[in-house]
Amino acid sequence: MQATLRKEARMLSLIRRRGQRIRVGDDIEVVVVNVDGNEIRLGIAAPPEVRVLRPEAHEKAQRHSTPVVSDTAPVVRYRRSRRT
Repeated sequence: MQATLRKEARMLSLIRRRGQRIRVGDDIEVVVVNVDGNEIRLGIAAPPEVRVLRPEAHEKAQRHSTPVVSDTAPVVRYRRSRRT
């Protein structure tokens, strides 16, 4: 499935490793929590008023006209595990 972006939107492509972060604006932080083969687990910390949805959840909500607040569990804090 290919993501459709607004005409004026641009995509920034970054290389990040586990535990590294990126900021989106002043209020949103994305953390690479884990990488396992082709699967990447991201943590997203955003204010409660910002909707964070996977594209398929967003499309489903639009098809059914169901208001969706979020499809993610609230993120309290990312804790980096210590390696021994």
